[in-house]
Amino acid sequence: MRLSGTLALCWLALSPLAAAQTVVNHPFNTGVVATYTFESGPNTAFFDYFDSGGSGGNYSLNSVAASSVVTFVAPPGRRIRVTFSAFQTEATWADRLYVYNGADTTAPIIPSANGAPGIVDCAAQGWDATTAPNNAGPNVLDSSGNALTFTFCSDSAVTQTGWAARVELVPTATASASVPVPSMSDTALAALAVLLALVAGANLRRRTLR
Repeated sequence: MRLSGTLALCWLALSPLAAAQTVVNHPFNTGVVATYTFESGPNTAFFDYFDSGGSGGNYSLNSVAASSVVTFVAPPGRRIRVTFSAFQTEATWADRLYVYNGADTTAPIIPSANGAPGIVDCAAQGWDATTAPNNAGPNVLDSSGNALTFTFCSDSAVTQTGWAARVELVPTATASASVPVPSMSDTALAALAVLLALVAGANLRRRTLR
């Protein structure tokens, strides 16, 4: 199908927004909270979230939870979903990812079944080994409000491949449960409305000229 110049411009404007994303590597001992806000600008429709080693490396040793913090913030009234596609940290000695159900580490923790601290450094209730953080099904984590905060602790010896996750907005209640609806920003939806209106107008003109 060929698009007219106007329709092509609308499509080019819409396509990046529908798939916009930012890669987030977990901070390593920065001492500053890294904050990522949905729909706050280009490439913020969703986030691809990795450990400090990124998509192709192991996480760093000696990560201090209090200084290795990242927070994801959704628009008011929206919730966040994190879906892990990979998770592997050191077990027993316990390198752990901690999840807080809010905008900082004073929010309630979303606990794992690890009721005891790791052998060396890391506190209880963090997620380790091959069990990804979850509360909404295997490998799936949902916030109860509009923010989630993560911290990470690792010891000085063994490192692992870490994690990979997609961080996105939970679909709104108006979306059909039987028909998946991709998360789109208000700008993307407006561009789609313009595109549909142009197509409808072109069809009407063709019928009028016949």
